[in-house]
Amino acid sequence: MFQENPYPPCWQCRREVTGHFCDACGAVQPLLGDSFRLLGLDARLQIDVLRLEETFHALSRRFHPDFYQQKSAQEQAISLENAATLNAAYRTLKDPDRRMAYLIHLVAGGAVEEKTAVPTAFLDEILDVEEALAVLRASPDDGVARSTLRAAQAVFTSRTNEVNQALAALSAAWDDQIANDGPVRVDWTPVQRAWVARMKAAREQRAYLDRVLSGIASALGA
Repeated sequence: MFQENPYPPCWQCRREVTGHFCDACGAVQPLLGDSFRLLGLDARLQIDVLRLEETFHALSRRFHPDFYQQKSAQEQAISLENAATLNAAYRTLKDPDRRMAYLIHLVAGGAVEEKTAVPTAFLDEILDVEEALAVLRASPDDGVARSTLRAAQAVFTSRTNEVNQALAALSAAWDDQIANDGPVRVDWTPVQRAWVARMKAAREQRAYLDRVLSGIASALGA
């Protein structure tokens, strides 16, 4: 599942390191690896939240800067960086939506933010919405334009629900794939990358739908 990323030799004594602290001199080491690995989890979309919290709190205590006030400047800097890295990983994995966005970034690379280009499947409906929005901007009391936008609002809300259902199914399929592939991988497989590509496309559709619905709600509210 994961690219192996072993620790380099200890920065202080240059001896072999097998964890967060040097076995020889005890010096704290910089955290390495993705957020799932840092918090002891497989790269799944349904996670054990209790385990996540327990691991996070246990590691937070070990890296808390207060414990390094009498250590060298290097160890103090590493403890601060580790604490920040750990906090960011925890915030990302605790939230289901951010967790999926992070997984997509981890597997597919690129920016986490979703594009908001018009999906071709929605093009005709979008043109009707844009026309009604233009009419409403010019004539705020136009009843036909308002009726068009209310109908579009219902349609796009339904579409958003469909996309969310598709994402839930893709999430379950991804976790099944991870379970079938086993815990150790040199790299992401083509099948895993294909599942993530489908997730990414669905999230981009949802991001665009959210933007359209926000625009409709703003226009009708005005």
